[in-house]
Amino acid sequence: RVLLSLDTQRRPAPDLHGYAQALTLTPAQARVLHSLAHGLRPAQIAAALGIAASTVRGHVTALRRKTGYRSTADLIMAMQRLPPLRCSSRRAYCTR
Repeated sequence: RVLLSLDTQRRPAPDLHGYAQALTLTPAQARVLHSLAHGLRPAQIAAALGIAASTVRGHVTALRRKTGYRSTADLIMAMQRLPPLRCSSRRAYCTR
């Protein structure tokens, strides 16, 4: 007999550290990406990080440019589907 367990709950947001390294994100961009992946809206991110909403929007624009996603919604959905990624100190050695 085989027992299958279906996970019907939403997956938690992935650990984005490896992707931040692979995409050469700045620390601020990585914090914004992490916050977006955890469901925060730009205004909430600005308040949590103590920065202006316009700064968050600038980081989101840079994230979309670096990842190639045209919309923030597409970026967030893609990041939530990612498996954990481990990176060495060199970008070339990132693995899933």
